[in-house]
Amino acid sequence: MSDDGTIAHFDEKAPQAYKRFAIIRYFDGEKWSRDQYLPENTTSVGPSLAVITPELANPALCCFESATSSASNGRMMATKDGLAWYAVKHNLPKNIRESAIVAYTPKGGQPSLYVFASLPGGNSWSSSKDAETWNTPQQIPTDILAAKGQHFSAAVFRGEIIVACAGEHEPECASFDGSTWKKLAPTDAVPYGQPNISVVDDTLYNVTPDDDGKKFQYQTYDGKQWSEQTEIPTIRADKISAGLMGTFDGSTLVCVTIRIDETLAVLNSSTSTDGGTTWSEPLIIGQTLSADQSRVFSLATFRKRLYCAIDWAEGQ
Repeated sequence: MSDDGTIAHFDEKAPQAYKRFAIIRYFDGEKWSRDQYLPENTTSVGPSLAVITPELANPALCCFESATSSASNGRMMATKDGLAWYAVKHNLPKNIRESAIVAYTPKGGQPSLYVFASLPGGNSWSSSKDAETWNTPQQIPTDILAAKGQHFSAAVFRGEIIVACAGEHEPECASFDGSTWKKLAPTDAVPYGQPNISVVDDTLYNVTPDDDGKKFQYQTYDGKQWSEQTEIPTIRADKISAGLMGTFDGSTLVCVTIRIDETLAVLNSSTSTDGGTTWSEPLIIGQTLSADQSRVFSLATFRKRLYCAIDWAEGQ
């Protein structure tokens, strides 16, 4: 993976000309960093993070953003130190939408990035060993994930990739080992709640709003079925949007959520050091004036920090 692309410079103020853009912050266990802005982004949204460790190379944190027009193939950025970001030229097809990336090493294979996305021909996946050269996309069987053009979420769990997407009636889930797909039991999350799955300490989590859309809850998956919903009591609002579980140290749970306060979308985080029994009062990470746009975000652990990338909006 070369780093001869454009370096992303960080600024405390978002570029005024942007209406939608990706911001990235990280949590070191004590506080969240200031915003890191990925510049010159007007045709890609919905950031997704993954850490890839190529053979004989240093780990890199990658951020892929989906296209917003048929003329764009999205944007890939990467960093090796967690601070300086550079552009990665790639050959993913144009008009790639609602994507999620994940790093995975298939049995007998090499460390690779996998992308799951909506394309004009249907739900598809592709893989790459360097984030630049991607294999020709292959369709995901419609009897596995039938919903089209929906939000994707992916995580590696017990040797397989778990892929979830928002279905017409309930979120759909499947497992993938690099060659074979298997349909999994769906979560019983509310139909309008987009699935946001992640793995912390060998536990697969899915965080969604409750039926009334006023509090957050999560489920865990044991490889066969989903648990009952567990409420996160410290996070409530008149309207909430999306949530995701992560960690900075491998064991401490960090739940990042978006709540809607009138015309504001507010990004919060709460922590738990006892496996979810008790939670800290939420910290406000940031807020935007355009509530409806700011729902897609991603978490990744890199260099003992929890990174959060979110599709942000201002001035709308």
